[in-house]
Amino acid sequence: MSNLYNVYYLRPDTKLPSMGIVRSFYKDLASAEEKAVHKRHNLVIDDSITPDCFEMNPARVQEASFDDADKFIQTAHDNARKKAPKTFGVGSIFNLPVADGRAYYIVTKINKTTCEIEWRGFGGGDRYTDNFLGCGGKYDINKIKSFVDRDLAMDKLFARKKKVA
Repeated sequence: MSNLYNVYYLRPDTKLPSMGIVRSFYKDLASAEEKAVHKRHNLVIDDSITPDCFEMNPARVQEASFDDADKFIQTAHDNARKKAPKTFGVGSIFNLPVADGRAYYIVTKINKTTCEIEWRGFGGGDRYTDNFLGCGGKYDINKIKSFVDRDLAMDKLFARKKKVA
């Protein structure tokens, strides 16, 4: 049993450095797959930013502090916001209130009447998801566009204005 929580690791799919959270293991509540992972003395790592999870050998992870995790998540959020379009499009980010936090999503694909979204862990360590949107999927384009447009309007409303001298 590991006492690790926040960890640095290399994503097996991209070989890029990332950060994740070690999934807790409760013998009575674990799925058969999780029990098998732990029987192999490995960890289940939930990625801090995406809804992905990976089986990792404990020797391939490095412990990280909560401050490091917060900085990692904030940097990923800042980078995604810089790349996001100024109007609705692929890469648009929106968030919804959940409990005492927020659930963040990014638009990943747009079709004529639907679009695909994916959850992002920009809300910090709480990893909140919306009850209906979950970790993402395909949804009516008008509904998602309204969420994005709302967030863009709020960004514009609360943007810092440069002082004119």
